[in-house]
Amino acid sequence: MPLYIHIPFCLKKCDYCDFFSRILENSPFIVKNFTINDYIDALLSQISFFIEHFSVKNFTSIYIGGGTPSILSARQLERLCEKIAPLAENAEFTIEINPGDLTEDFLRAAASSGINRLSLGIQCKSDDVLRAVGRRTTVSQIENAVSLIKKFWHGAWSADFIAGLPFQSKEMLRNDIDFAAENGASHISLYSLAVEEGTPLAEKIDSGKTRYDADLADEIWLFGRERLEKKGFFQYEISNFAKKGFESRHNLSYWTLCDYLGAGAGATGTVGAKRFTNTRDIAKYIDFWKNAAMETQAKNIPGEREILDFKTREFEFLMMGFRTLRGISASEYERRFTGDLASRLGANKVDGVFSRWEKKGLAHKTTIQGETFFSLTREGILFLNKFLQEI
Repeated sequence: MPLYIHIPFCLKKCDYCDFFSRILENSPFIVKNFTINDYIDALLSQISFFIEHFSVKNFTSIYIGGGTPSILSARQLERLCEKIAPLAENAEFTIEINPGDLTEDFLRAAASSGINRLSLGIQCKSDDVLRAVGRRTTVSQIENAVSLIKKFWHGAWSADFIAGLPFQSKEMLRNDIDFAAENGASHISLYSLAVEEGTPLAEKIDSGKTRYDADLADEIWLFGRERLEKKGFFQYEISNFAKKGFESRHNLSYWTLCDYLGAGAGATGTVGAKRFTNTRDIAKYIDFWKNAAMETQAKNIPGEREILDFKTREFEFLMMGFRTLRGISASEYERRFTGDLASRLGANKVDGVFSRWEKKGLAHKTTIQGETFFSLTREGILFLNKFLQEI
């Protein structure tokens, strides 16, 4: 069973970010009369509940995200990880890192805690660009973090980049990709900048204080994809590229719509047709999980619950599966939804959606180890939203 752990704290929020997080004020350890250690206690309590309630045999992957998980001290990280059990053999265990936080002690604590994969949020190696989007990281910190990883880290590491940031050029992105590739990254995520309504970046663009060119952003992303492929990274999902064998197994569990658990304020999990999202009220989250008796937890967990109907689950399966270049297994679709995938997609009709996209070179049917897969091509995946609307 995959497990996601949310650390909802940041020292500073980036202008483009609309993820759930809270800025730590005054002290890096205090949030509304609770400490980060209290939050860790609550996390461990919820994870223990998960293990018992869902009869978890082991966690096949763990992903610690945020927020900014790297603001935890080395000891706090060890304390969080030492009670997360059981881990499956060869489990993938990832933590997100802000380069400005990374220290030798943190890397040693991560390694001793069983973490074997880092996700380093570089975004762009330009101080001007980073300042333009309110990111607290500097180029010097990025270079220092990568130097520490090369010297003290023996696991895998992934780099995150964003294409289309203000003042960014194709040359900048090429240099960024080369920097990560030449320093041992085995996985690179390349996101296209999303200007989310209500964020400081959106307000700056709307007011004319910051220039944003959506067409140029697309050009930069496409240029970045070409560069990644030249450097030996293959695209296996819309925004994710990896050396062979280094795909993110945790994220693949999302894209194949596997069950997973979500611990932490604001975290979401889905088991079968049941989806739950923990409260975003951090104080309420801590208070409940530190004090509720095990027998009352299942009924009174603060947050939202949703029962996913057949139509929703089926469409989510298609939506997530077509994000990947491998696509969707016809036999897996039949197993889950007792239907024929070719018929559902219109692949067996001349005027069906899939057939039309296939004729345009935007979709194809492949056979992998005797199993039939339906997928979008390298070019077709650029128009995923249109395809999903048509089906």
